[in-house]
Amino acid sequence: MLATAALEKNEDFSSAGDIPAAPSVADRLETLKSATAQQTVSQNRQELFALASGSTDLMAARAAEFAALTEGKVHAVCVKAEASGNFKIDNEYAGVSKFLCDPVRATVIIPASHVDVCRAALALHESTVAVKDLIASPSKTGLAILNAKVKLENGLVGEIQFVTPYMHQAMQSTHDSYKKIDSLTAAFAEVALPIEIGREIKKLKTDCMDYHATGAFLDKLDRYVDKKRAGAHSSPAF
Repeated sequence: MLATAALEKNEDFSSAGDIPAAPSVADRLETLKSATAQQTVSQNRQELFALASGSTDLMAARAAEFAALTEGKVHAVCVKAEASGNFKIDNEYAGVSKFLCDPVRATVIIPASHVDVCRAALALHESTVAVKDLIASPSKTGLAILNAKVKLENGLVGEIQFVTPYMHQAMQSTHDSYKKIDSLTAAFAEVALPIEIGREIKKLKTDCMDYHATGAFLDKLDRYVDKKRAGAHSSPAF
């Protein structure tokens, strides 16, 4: 099986002395973690959005393939909203469309016990072009997921997020808060941020970090107590 072979980190896949050994899974994963994904099918943002809208079936099939390898399940497949994609290109990628590598996305929920299997499957799969391991090194907000950029059969690069069940619940709980943070930030982009708005944004970010930190405890959500919302002895209702 792929997963079994993948966990053999120092396996030499060559069968002849003059054939170079394939990189170990660990080496391959390190390469993917340092890779910068980019689109090669087109650098025109309108073409990328159009191609993405017709690629949901391909992404669903790729996500299902990884789900089968990791005993996970595909939660969602979606196309990035064009307005959101344009905002990201203009504000995060200095107008360079080729770096938008999540125009079509999928979420796969995997058992917490299969995180290493998922890492190995990503390292071995030929479609994987980059991996951000936010479980080994969580983001500034405490988000702990495996974020992979994968190339589809039509050449488009899309994104698959692999999340554990409670991390997924935590992300669902913070979705509206992040939308509000983005909305408030955009509304005051051209003027000085009022003190009360700054405080509200800070509180929303703190709450999101608390939820994410909870989900990162590999299915130990009961360790989280939402003191600000439900009192000192109450757990959040998901």
